[in-house]
Amino acid sequence: MFDVGSLEIVLIAALGLVILGPQRLPNALRTGFAWYNKAKTSMAEVSTKIEKELELGEVKDTLNQQVKVPTKISSAPLVNKDTGK
Repeated sequence: MFDVGSLEIVLIAALGLVILGPQRLPNALRTGFAWYNKAKTSMAEVSTKIEKELELGEVKDTLNQQVKVPTKISSAPLVNKDTGK
């Protein structure tokens, strides 16, 4: 999502130089890169949390399926093979 190539960085820096001037540009670049890094880190954290939640959901579904099997077995009627009762 935040893949920025070197050409884009050069264009943004040139545009910033024209708009902000040489005195304010370094501070603006530092601030911009700080925001960029913070957004990138936040997106990575959100992605990691979503992956963990999906894994937990899969584990929960598997456990629920395994719990249902013994319930079905215990509710089945018992029949003796020899007597048929």
